Amino acid sequence: SDANFTVTTATTPAFSATSTKIYLDSSIANGFYRHDYILRVKITSKNGIPSPIVAGLNRYNQRDENVARINSLDEAADFAAYKLSATSRAQDFVYAIEQGMGSSDYRPGFLLAPEAFGSFKQETGVLTKKEAREERVKVTQALLRAAEGKLGEVEGITGTQHIALIDCGADELSLSEVQDELAYIKSIAGAPFGHAAFYAPYIKNAADRFVPPSGFVAGIACSRYVNEGFQQAPAGARYPLRGANGLRFDITAQQQEVTYPLGLNPIRSLPNRGIVAWGARTTSSNALFKYVNTRAILNVLLDVLGRSFDDILFEQIDSAGTLYSRAKSIASQVMGQLYRQGALFGARPEQAYLVVCSDANNALSDLENGTLRLDAYVATSPTLERLVVTVVRTPAGQVAQVQDTFSRNVDRFDYLLNATTIN
Repeated sequence: SDANFTVTTATTPAFSATSTKIYLDSSIANGFYRHDYILRVKITSKNGIPSPIVAGLNRYNQRDENVARINSLDEAADFAAYKLSATSRAQDFVYAIEQGMGSSDYRPGFLLAPEAFGSFKQETGVLTKKEAREERVKVTQALLRAAEGKLGEVEGITGTQHIALIDCGADELSLSEVQDELAYIKSIAGAPFGHAAFYAPYIKNAADRFVPPSGFVAGIACSRYVNEGFQQAPAGARYPLRGANGLRFDITAQQQEVTYPLGLNPIRSLPNRGIVAWGARTTSSNALFKYVNTRAILNVLLDVLGRSFDDILFEQIDSAGTLYSRAKSIASQVMGQLYRQGALFGARPEQAYLVVCSDANNALSDLENGTLRLDAYVATSPTLERLVVTVVRTPAGQVAQVQDTFSRNVDRFDYLLNATTIN
């Protein structure tokens, strides 16, 4: 089936003509200004149509009707004089995120604010390195609140969930500096359930300008979701970054072995492959939420389930368990569809998901208060990160024997494997 995704960044309300002259971005060809950074992109999974790689443009390089700027309709009366001032800094972006994401319903997708991470950097007489990081982490915290569904009209009610794509700062010029920033971000703005992914370094675009990587990653996500489904990770050699001509600094395979487990997704230049996103982990330290595609699958599942039970609301809760069965049937259909698409992992459906809605998890006191509980247990499909290839030298004419040995006795085969492995 189709799955609608929203790729979202964040924006401030409209600003004055004088400010426009100062804050106009070089991407004006796309029709977007520097602080117009909330976009909505409708993505249909597996419909065979390539999605836009450049935000705002479709496959024919025309303005994409599915991409729209979202401006706050309830701007504070005194905000016009305050925004875009040197002293406001991150508050412009925080205000825009809170206003833009707190007033509407969005399908799950991505949140990114590349202009914020690219703008707040160490500059003599403007910001120190420490101050620049502090400004960026304020934007990160706002993005995470929005990604976790904590921005809304009703406090405490979780809304649609997203994945925040966090860029390193434009003043982080080496891997060690990026590692320091990531450690700082994780110490202040944690995302334990995988709602954030961190990317570095900056990418040199066709205009010889270093730009944040999050926009490229969102483009890969769009393309993969269209062609292969939203269960795929936004990374890989089959999706080289279009318009990428260089990197601010290189990250080697050896360096990645150290930094990747910490949640740093590197943008790397691979021989004969080009510049690619070579990581798909979140910043979470929880092993169950360490992959970006895990969070994407769960976000889609939560969103679909949240809109699937309207027909049974205000039905009577009968003692025969009829309503239990109806609720369980609806949830099972949703998860069965995700399982058939490959988003859930298991040789059989019962290994991939379980739906519980019965007297076992519904107390009489809850039923008396009109509350029905449905618990869904799911195993999401993991991401392939490492392929281990073993080469074993066997005597001539004995390959068939090895195959027979393996099929009959795994322990004997393992012994042979360990004894004759080529290092």
